[in-house]
Amino acid sequence: MNITVDALFSEIQSAKPGWLSFFIIGLAGFATVMAVLQLFFRVQVGTNPAPNSVVLIIWIGVGFLLPILFFTSNLQVAVSQDGIHYRYFPFHVKERVLKKEEIREFHQVTYDPVKDYGGYGIRWSRKGRAYNVNGDKGVRVTTKEGKDILFGTQVPGDFENALHSIF
Repeated sequence: MNITVDALFSEIQSAKPGWLSFFIIGLAGFATVMAVLQLFFRVQVGTNPAPNSVVLIIWIGVGFLLPILFFTSNLQVAVSQDGIHYRYFPFHVKERVLKKEEIREFHQVTYDPVKDYGGYGIRWSRKGRAYNVNGDKGVRVTTKEGKDILFGTQVPGDFENALHSIF
């Protein structure tokens, strides 16, 4: 992320290891074992085995791409004099900016990621858009157009104070 030198607040969050990490590693391991058995040892997996091309695609997707996506994704947020800079890597190729002129109000919130937004990541719900990686604290920003955007953060007070300092 191109966090400007004059950043008043910046944070980079990655997914914390937990049960989901073990699930993804287990799923990748299972896909790898099944693929190796069928593709290299010619052992038919299951009573109705998938064609080798399908097994290969599943192996690449579940055995490699899913873990890489999970373990490299992160949310980068910065507040500078011109607004909020954010990027959810690898889904956002370039940083995005919510200019301060577009912001009507903001405040700290405690939320339930699953109940309010359907989980972690980039989410859309009846409550607006959310960018969250872990935890249940954030700063909700309302634009002048009336759209709500939630930025999950581990330090909501610092985030909110930085926004207060530019208004």
